[in-house]
Formats: sequence, structure tokens, C-alpha cells
Amino acid sequence: MTFLEIFQYGFLLRALVAGSLIAALCAVLGVFLVLRRLSLIGDGLAHVTFGSVAIALLLRFQSIYVSIAAIP
Repeated sequence: MTFLEIFQYGFLLRALVAGSLIAALCAVLGVFLVLRRLSLIGDGLAHVTFGSVAIALLLRFQSIYVSIAAIP
């Protein structure tokens, strides 16, 4: 299988597009947070979300509901 054959699968193409959009949005948001000296807030929210996803997987709940409840 060559590298270009991978993109024949629709889900991989959608994943690449979604990942690219998320990367661009995170880059813009990161610059905004650093310029406003709020970069530690973004880092803290990321760590809270990682922990809540782990708890959701452990309890077999939907991770989005646990993540929303974990962020005050």
C-alpha cells in the first residue's frame, strides 16, 4: 500500500481535514492566550479535560458529558 492509497478511504480524508482545522484553530487560540497572558488557563483546562476523559472511559460514560461537568 502506498502513501496516496491511504486517502482513498473516506474516514481518513475526513480525519485529515478535521485535524487540520483543529490545528489551525488551536494555533490561533494559543497565540491569543499567550498575548493576553492567559496561557496557563488553557494548559489547566487541557489537563482537566484529559483527566475527565480518563474517568469517563473508566466509568464507561460519554466523555463529552464528563468533560463538560468537570470544567467549572
